Amino acid sequence: MYCWTLLRELGFLERQVTVQWFGFQWPGLFDRLMEKASSEEHPHVLVLHAGGNDMEVMSQMDPVRLMKLDVDKICLLFPGVMVVWSEMVPRLVWRWAQDHSAMERSRIKLNKLLSAFVRRSGVGGD
Repeated sequence: MYCWTLLRELGFLERQVTVQWFGFQWPGLFDRLMEKASSEEHPHVLVLHAGGNDMEVMSQMDPVRLMKLDVDKICLLFPGVMVVWSEMVPRLVWRWAQDHSAMERSRIKLNKLLSAFVRRSGVGGD
């Protein structure tokens, strides 16, 4: 599995790391983390790679506002966690988009806003 190869290259042992994918839109993220918080050990590092699917169904500022609120709540839920924003990647096709170029501009802007917010929050590494 690529993930474990990468973790070994970074010096981690498999028993030191738990990797989980949830595969849903952003509005379900915090609820899922709440479930995990009550039953599992709190994470030391939380990599957020989400939001691309939300861009297709929400206006640009809605996901930004929601994501910022949730990052703040995550920091309260998991004190000391390092939150890492993993940028949304370009897509060849945005399923419901009428203007591909506009979606790409929005994706780039959203990535910049969230990356800067996580860095300013003092919870993420550069």
